[in-house]
Amino acid sequence: MTAFEEAWDLMKAIGPESFRYSQDIAPVLVNRTNPFTGDSWNEDEAGLQIIGRLGIDEAIRHLEDAEDVEAFARKHGYNEGTAEYYDDDNDEYHMQDPKEWLYDREWDTEIPVGTQQILARGTTNTPKGKRRPYLADELRENLQPQGRLWGEGFGSLNQRALLDVIEESRDEGAKTTPVSTATAALAGHGSMVDVNPAFRGLGLGSSTLAAILENTGRVYDTRLSPGGFALANSMKRQLDDEGIDHTFHMDRRMEAPVMDEESQIRNWRHADARYPHQGKFEMKIDPSLRGKGKVLPVSPKKIGWQPTTLNRIIDGEDLLSEEKMRKLVERAAKFRALRRGPKADPFGTGFPWLDDIKWE
Repeated sequence: MTAFEEAWDLMKAIGPESFRYSQDIAPVLVNRTNPFTGDSWNEDEAGLQIIGRLGIDEAIRHLEDAEDVEAFARKHGYNEGTAEYYDDDNDEYHMQDPKEWLYDREWDTEIPVGTQQILARGTTNTPKGKRRPYLADELRENLQPQGRLWGEGFGSLNQRALLDVIEESRDEGAKTTPVSTATAALAGHGSMVDVNPAFRGLGLGSSTLAAILENTGRVYDTRLSPGGFALANSMKRQLDDEGIDHTFHMDRRMEAPVMDEESQIRNWRHADARYPHQGKFEMKIDPSLRGKGKVLPVSPKKIGWQPTTLNRIIDGEDLLSEEKMRKLVERAAKFRALRRGPKADPFGTGFPWLDDIKWE
């Protein structure tokens, strides 16, 4: 094993050791702009859809260790002065149940407790009608419009419901449970990483971004959320610490958010508040590192394909046929092949794993 491979072997410490992921080719909408006319349009492009999974026993242990509801509520102002009430029947004072207090004050705290409780129970909208946890991007799409602190306390407030869904799938033989999602164009553009808020703090964002990097060799974008900005810089530090060859570029203007933190909180529905870091960000590694535990412990042996993604469904876009999806993949492969001459990007080694797609 070379020193380079040994350095990548150490990257397995990023996130939980039991992290695994499934990978599908899927269509993504990419915004194009004509540099001469300024006209812009959306165009279908072949992309990746990642579902990160955690060992089911580790996920259960994490949820069982979640902060209790009262401790969480006290962080948001639950105390004798705000939650104490007088019981006329018994002529005594009582403290309101912390979960009920949070639910009653839902508007003030901007935590969508009621919607959280519904989603924590999982969904049966599956091919076999069996219950499964909502995926990380599904949680974001349902909860984010409800409040700025949409994911706060998800594991604490819904511990029992979340455990019930996961334990049910364990009893049916499941070894892992979904905890994160990501999408990106094959060229790495527009990477979107989501982590189930009940599993924050485990390094799953880094593991999921590494799943994109090890397959595309590159991620880049022009807008980052505060979380995305922190994740990008965290990955850079980890690559630097391990002495792993990579390139990283971030415009100085991207480092300074276009909206200060107080304004972000006040205008949280505005796009500039959600993605205040604007400019150009790019990170590259050698995509030939895919598999063999060089980036993550295990890469998928089977790569499937999907006719759509959640964002496309929300945007009302049609499903793609297998024929159209194949053409998008072929176009992406040819484009990368054109960049593999003697003057090519040293990291532009193509996507050999595209041959592993199971189209049937």
